[in-house]
Amino acid sequence: LIRNPEYVGYLKLTYDIGRIGRVDRQITYKHCLSSCEVSQAIKRAIDMGKTPSGFGIQLESAAKTSFLPFSDKCYEWGVIFREFMPYPYVNEQVVLIPCFSLFGQDINNPDDECILIQLIEVQKANPYEFVKQLLFMIIDCYWEIVLSCAFHIECHSQNCFFEIDRNYSIRRFIIKDMDSVDKDIPLARFLGVRSDWESYPVMCFDQKV
Repeated sequence: LIRNPEYVGYLKLTYDIGRIGRVDRQITYKHCLSSCEVSQAIKRAIDMGKTPSGFGIQLESAAKTSFLPFSDKCYEWGVIFREFMPYPYVNEQVVLIPCFSLFGQDINNPDDECILIQLIEVQKANPYEFVKQLLFMIIDCYWEIVLSCAFHIECHSQNCFFEIDRNYSIRRFIIKDMDSVDKDIPLARFLGVRSDWESYPVMCFDQKV
Protein backbone atom coordinates (compact mmCIF):
# COMPACT_ATOMS: atom_id res chain seq x y z
CA LEU A 1 0.00 0.00 0.00
CA ILE A 2 1.38 3.40 -1.00
CA ARG A 3 0.52 5.99 1.62
CA ASN A 4 0.72 9.26 -0.22
CA PRO A 5 -1.69 12.15 0.37
CA GLU A 6 -1.66 12.99 -3.34
CA TYR A 7 -2.11 9.49 -4.74
CA VAL A 8 -2.90 6.22 -3.01
CA GLY A 9 -2.43 2.85 -4.62
CA TYR A 10 -0.64 -0.46 -4.39
CA LEU A 11 2.54 -1.95 -5.78
CA LYS A 12 2.51 -5.64 -6.63
CA LEU A 13 6.07 -6.91 -6.26
CA THR A 14 8.04 -9.84 -7.61
CA TYR A 15 8.69 -12.45 -4.91
CA ASP A 16 11.92 -14.22 -5.83
CA ILE A 17 12.26 -17.34 -3.69
CA GLY A 18 16.02 -16.80 -3.58
CA ARG A 19 15.49 -13.44 -1.87
CA ILE A 20 12.04 -13.34 -0.24
CA GLY A 21 8.92 -15.47 0.12
CA ARG A 22 8.16 -19.18 0.21
CA VAL A 23 7.06 -19.41 -3.44
CA ASP A 24 8.72 -17.91 -6.50
CA ARG A 25 6.34 -15.32 -7.94
CA GLN A 26 8.31 -13.71 -10.70
CA ILE A 27 6.58 -10.84 -12.49
CA THR A 28 8.17 -10.75 -15.94
CA TYR A 29 7.86 -8.11 -18.62
CA LYS A 30 5.07 -10.08 -20.31
CA HIS A 31 3.23 -10.52 -17.00
CA CYS A 32 3.34 -6.73 -16.58
CA LEU A 33 2.16 -6.28 -20.16
CA SER A 34 -0.67 -8.78 -19.68
CA SER A 35 -1.79 -6.96 -16.52
CA CYS A 36 -2.11 -3.64 -18.36
CA GLU A 37 -3.74 -5.23 -21.44
CA VAL A 38 -6.37 -7.02 -19.35
CA SER A 39 -7.08 -3.90 -17.27
CA GLN A 40 -7.68 -1.77 -20.35
CA ALA A 41 -9.82 -4.42 -22.05
CA ILE A 42 -12.09 -4.80 -19.01
CA LYS A 43 -12.25 -1.02 -18.64
CA ARG A 44 -13.44 -0.76 -22.26
CA ALA A 45 -16.07 -3.45 -21.61
CA ILE A 46 -17.32 -1.46 -18.61
CA ASP A 47 -17.40 1.80 -20.61
CA MET A 48 -19.37 0.07 -23.38
CA GLY A 49 -21.96 -1.20 -20.89
CA LYS A 50 -21.08 -4.86 -21.36
CA THR A 51 -20.68 -5.60 -17.66
CA PRO A 52 -23.22 -5.54 -14.81
CA SER A 53 -23.72 -2.28 -12.92
CA GLY A 54 -22.68 -4.09 -9.74
CA PHE A 55 -19.17 -4.77 -11.06
CA GLY A 56 -15.90 -2.91 -10.58
CA ILE A 57 -12.17 -3.37 -11.00
CA GLN A 58 -9.03 -2.08 -9.37
CA LEU A 59 -7.24 -1.03 -12.54
CA GLU A 60 -3.59 -1.92 -13.00
CA SER A 61 -2.64 1.11 -15.03
CA ALA A 62 1.16 1.02 -15.04
CA ALA A 63 4.09 -1.33 -14.57
CA LYS A 64 7.88 -1.35 -14.67
CA THR A 65 10.34 -4.17 -15.33
CA SER A 66 14.03 -4.17 -14.47
CA PHE A 67 16.27 -6.60 -16.37
CA LEU A 68 18.91 -7.85 -13.93
CA PRO A 69 22.03 -9.82 -14.95
CA PHE A 70 21.86 -13.24 -13.29
CA SER A 71 24.59 -15.82 -13.98
CA ASP A 72 24.56 -16.19 -17.76
CA LYS A 73 20.91 -15.10 -18.03
CA CYS A 74 18.73 -12.07 -17.32
CA TYR A 75 16.18 -11.98 -14.50
CA GLU A 76 13.05 -9.91 -15.15
CA TRP A 77 12.00 -8.13 -11.96
CA GLY A 78 8.59 -6.58 -12.47
CA VAL A 79 6.45 -4.21 -10.41
CA ILE A 80 2.77 -3.52 -11.16
CA PHE A 81 0.90 -0.42 -10.01
CA ARG A 82 -2.70 -1.00 -8.91
CA GLU A 83 -5.13 1.86 -8.33
CA PHE A 84 -6.76 2.20 -4.92
CA MET A 85 -10.23 3.33 -5.99
CA PRO A 86 -12.23 0.79 -7.99
CA TYR A 87 -13.35 1.70 -11.50
CA PRO A 88 -15.94 3.00 -12.34
CA TYR A 89 -15.02 5.59 -9.73
CA VAL A 90 -17.77 6.64 -7.32
CA ASN A 91 -17.91 9.83 -5.27
CA GLU A 92 -19.45 8.20 -2.23
CA GLN A 93 -18.30 6.95 1.15
CA VAL A 94 -17.79 3.23 0.71
CA VAL A 95 -15.49 0.55 2.09
CA LEU A 96 -14.08 -2.57 0.48
CA ILE A 97 -14.32 -5.87 2.33
CA PRO A 98 -12.18 -8.75 1.03
CA CYS A 99 -14.42 -11.71 0.32
CA PHE A 100 -12.50 -13.97 2.68
CA SER A 101 -13.20 -11.50 5.52
CA LEU A 102 -16.93 -12.19 5.27
CA PHE A 103 -16.34 -15.55 6.93
CA GLY A 104 -13.31 -14.74 9.10
CA GLN A 105 -13.13 -14.48 12.87
CA ASP A 106 -12.19 -11.19 14.49
CA ILE A 107 -9.15 -12.10 16.61
CA ASN A 108 -9.69 -9.00 18.75
CA ASN A 109 -13.37 -9.85 19.31
CA PRO A 110 -13.62 -13.65 18.91
CA ASP A 111 -17.18 -13.77 20.25
CA ASP A 112 -18.48 -11.51 17.45
CA GLU A 113 -20.36 -13.08 14.57
CA CYS A 114 -18.61 -13.05 11.21
CA ILE A 115 -19.15 -10.01 8.98
CA LEU A 116 -21.54 -11.88 6.68
CA ILE A 117 -23.92 -12.60 9.55
CA GLN A 118 -23.55 -9.07 10.91
CA LEU A 119 -24.53 -7.64 7.51
CA ILE A 120 -27.58 -9.89 7.36
CA GLU A 121 -28.63 -8.92 10.88
CA VAL A 122 -28.11 -5.16 10.52
CA GLN A 123 -30.29 -5.16 7.40
CA LYS A 124 -32.83 -7.57 8.89
CA ALA A 125 -32.48 -9.53 5.66
CA ASN A 126 -33.60 -13.04 4.83
CA PRO A 127 -30.33 -15.04 5.07
CA TYR A 128 -31.18 -17.26 2.10
CA GLU A 129 -32.06 -14.31 -0.16
CA PHE A 130 -29.03 -12.32 1.01
CA VAL A 131 -26.55 -15.09 0.22
CA LYS A 132 -28.33 -15.90 -3.05
CA GLN A 133 -28.00 -12.26 -4.11
CA LEU A 134 -24.26 -12.33 -3.39
CA LEU A 135 -23.77 -15.55 -5.33
CA PHE A 136 -25.76 -14.25 -8.31
CA MET A 137 -23.70 -11.04 -8.27
CA ILE A 138 -20.45 -13.03 -8.43
CA ILE A 139 -21.72 -15.39 -11.14
CA ASP A 140 -23.12 -12.57 -13.29
CA CYS A 141 -19.87 -10.59 -13.10
CA TYR A 142 -17.71 -13.62 -13.84
CA TRP A 143 -19.65 -14.76 -16.89
CA GLU A 144 -20.15 -11.29 -18.35
CA ILE A 145 -16.35 -10.90 -18.35
CA VAL A 146 -16.06 -14.29 -20.06
CA LEU A 147 -18.61 -13.36 -22.72
CA SER A 148 -17.46 -9.78 -23.35
CA CYS A 149 -13.67 -10.27 -23.18
CA ALA A 150 -13.01 -14.04 -23.24
CA PHE A 151 -11.16 -13.66 -19.93
CA HIS A 152 -11.23 -16.00 -16.96
CA ILE A 153 -10.63 -13.98 -13.80
CA GLU A 154 -8.98 -15.71 -10.84
CA CYS A 155 -12.14 -15.47 -8.80
CA HIS A 156 -11.04 -16.63 -5.36
CA SER A 157 -11.75 -14.81 -2.12
CA GLN A 158 -8.35 -13.11 -1.91
CA ASN A 159 -8.71 -11.43 -5.30
CA CYS A 160 -12.25 -10.15 -4.81
CA PHE A 161 -13.98 -7.53 -2.67
CA PHE A 162 -17.48 -6.43 -1.86
CA GLU A 163 -18.10 -2.70 -1.80
CA ILE A 164 -20.25 -1.64 1.17
CA ASP A 165 -22.02 1.71 1.50
CA ARG A 166 -22.86 3.64 4.68
CA ASN A 167 -26.14 1.72 5.02
CA TYR A 168 -24.22 -1.57 5.07
CA SER A 169 -25.62 -2.51 1.69
CA ILE A 170 -23.40 -4.39 -0.75
CA ARG A 171 -23.13 -2.23 -3.83
CA ARG A 172 -20.58 -3.88 -6.08
CA PHE A 173 -18.39 -6.92 -6.63
CA ILE A 174 -14.79 -5.74 -7.18
CA ILE A 175 -11.91 -7.71 -8.68
CA LYS A 176 -8.14 -7.18 -8.64
CA ASP A 177 -4.92 -8.94 -9.72
CA MET A 178 -5.13 -8.59 -13.50
CA ASP A 179 -1.83 -10.36 -14.17
CA SER A 180 -3.54 -13.56 -12.95
CA VAL A 181 -6.36 -13.34 -15.50
CA ASP A 182 -6.33 -16.00 -18.25
CA LYS A 183 -7.01 -14.93 -21.84
CA ASP A 184 -9.00 -17.60 -23.70
CA ILE A 185 -7.82 -17.33 -27.31
CA PRO A 186 -10.13 -19.94 -28.96
CA LEU A 187 -13.17 -18.52 -27.15
CA ALA A 188 -12.20 -14.98 -28.18
CA ARG A 189 -12.07 -16.04 -31.82
CA PHE A 190 -15.44 -17.78 -31.46
CA LEU A 191 -17.02 -14.71 -29.85
CA GLY A 192 -15.43 -12.32 -32.31
CA VAL A 193 -13.60 -10.29 -29.67
CA ARG A 194 -9.92 -9.37 -29.48
CA SER A 195 -7.65 -12.42 -29.51
CA ASP A 196 -4.22 -10.97 -30.36
CA TRP A 197 -2.18 -9.87 -27.37
CA GLU A 198 1.39 -8.61 -27.16
CA SER A 199 1.77 -10.58 -23.92
CA TYR A 200 1.09 -13.90 -25.72
CA PRO A 201 1.60 -16.71 -24.70
CA VAL A 202 1.70 -15.58 -21.05
CA MET A 203 -1.65 -16.17 -19.32
CA CYS A 204 -3.22 -17.43 -22.56
CA PHE A 205 -5.31 -20.53 -23.22
CA ASP A 206 -4.64 -21.73 -26.76
CA GLN A 207 -4.39 -24.99 -28.66
CA LYS A 208 -0.73 -24.21 -29.39
CA VAL A 209 0.27 -23.38 -25.80
